[in-house]
Amino acid sequence: MSVVVGIVIVALISWVIAVFGITIFQKYERYAWAPQLFVLLILIGTAARSFNPSLQSTNLLTGEPLMAGPLTAARLSFFSLQLSVPVSWAAASSDFYVYYPQNTKPWKSFSLTMFGLTLSFIFVNMIGIGLASGTFANPAWKEAHASSSGALILAGYHDLGKIGKACGVVVALGLINNSVPGTYASALGFQVLGRY
Repeated sequence: MSVVVGIVIVALISWVIAVFGITIFQKYERYAWAPQLFVLLILIGTAARSFNPSLQSTNLLTGEPLMAGPLTAARLSFFSLQLSVPVSWAAASSDFYVYYPQNTKPWKSFSLTMFGLTLSFIFVNMIGIGLASGTFANPAWKEAHASSSGALILAGYHDLGKIGKACGVVVALGLINNSVPGTYASALGFQVLGRY
């Protein structure tokens, strides 16, 4: 499947849900996490031997190890970028909590949201860091990463053959989980901007 076909499929599914309602998506979400978690665990099992947790942070231009100041700045930039994703949902969050019982305590919805986002972000970021560290030792992974991040994920599944490609499709369909809420709630984001 080419990148263009994948983009079209995700865009069409996201559009259908945005037009016909979030209820369809919420039913899908209720079960979609399980196969995705399963294939990500398979990815860890097949790709972990190429992960390099002892890899030292280096300057990409010179190849020299980063000193304390630049290393701290690089990590702060990375974590700021990671924080920008969940923070961007703040304007739309009320739209997704509309199905909670009215007597739900604010601390409970906050805690569940924070726990869910933190757990999922840490999990996929660690997989991404592991895959990225493997590109330094595995030439096939480096070549795949030069093509796209999706190709790197498929390279992690390479040893599984056709089953690995099927796992890659399940991971790709996970983009729907990330595209639909943003498409659905984009009007709320524009309302936050005010009148222009």
